[in-house]
Amino acid sequence: MVLCPYCGALSPNMTRCVRCNGRFDPLSRQASQNAMGPWAIRDEASPFAPGCSLETIRALIERGRIGPNTIIRGPTTNQFWTLAKRTPGVANVLGVCHNCQRPASPDEFACRSCHAPFVSDADRQHLGLAPLQMLPGRAAPEVIAALSGPPPADALPPTAREPISPFRPARADSVHIEPPQSGPSRLPPSLVGLAVVLLALAGAAVLIGPQRLASWFSNVPTPGAPPEEVAEGPSPPGPGVSLSPSDQVPAQDTGATSTDSVGPVAPGPPPVDAIHALLAQDTDQALQEAIDLASRTPQDPAVADAAAVARRRLERHRLQRLP
Repeated sequence: MVLCPYCGALSPNMTRCVRCNGRFDPLSRQASQNAMGPWAIRDEASPFAPGCSLETIRALIERGRIGPNTIIRGPTTNQFWTLAKRTPGVANVLGVCHNCQRPASPDEFACRSCHAPFVSDADRQHLGLAPLQMLPGRAAPEVIAALSGPPPADALPPTAREPISPFRPARADSVHIEPPQSGPSRLPPSLVGLAVVLLALAGAAVLIGPQRLASWFSNVPTPGAPPEEVAEGPSPPGPGVSLSPSDQVPAQDTGATSTDSVGPVAPGPPPVDAIHALLAQDTDQALQEAIDLASRTPQDPAVADAAAVARRRLERHRLQRLP
């Protein structure tokens, strides 16, 4: 009798499992190991089958083995069973958005109707489990309220700061948590100084105007920079001094066309669309440009998700080039 490494059944056949038909030779074991991952398909015929990778899920969708109402789970569902048409990263391969159920395309990165990102982590080692949270009855309500957010590292007890062995997972009730101590809290001196500077700048902006204050800071030379050559001519007036029309110096014509004479400049494509266009090229240079463009863009959830996809693809390209 041989214990099948795939489904756990005892097989009298020494070369192949009589339950799941899996072969026991080393090449078959390695092929099955390569296809494993954190995704699972609910199948009552083979309930003990190992999990599969995201590439296997997409391949089964292309072959018609997984439909919109197939029950699956994976990193984007926090390992809870969900319909495939409601699963992020999988529903768009089926042709619908997981959030609004509008038509979608497998090659799109976000929904055109609700802008929900179609991002799914392809890392086969990432389970996507939600973080641990204290439950009622396991500690005092004050402790649970204090631990609802991530505590600082220096506020944790020594037992919680020790590294946890990967072979023995830590239990939530094995860590002693001290209740928070009440008392007046003091801000660091650096924050106090920064608050004073910000209040001073706000008062100056109210008194002299934000535009004139911005012009002052733009004229402050950078430390260590070479001095710029100043053209001969009348010195600019100080703050609060206005020039009469006869004293104003006409601007010299340099031959360049002003933007005011040609009308408003047409805005470029949104950063998300530009990053998606670079991701569609799937080259190292395009992925690096997408990451750089995302770093120069203000905080935007869609831009951050697209930048994360670009980083993972660039890392995958680097790993593929390794010998």
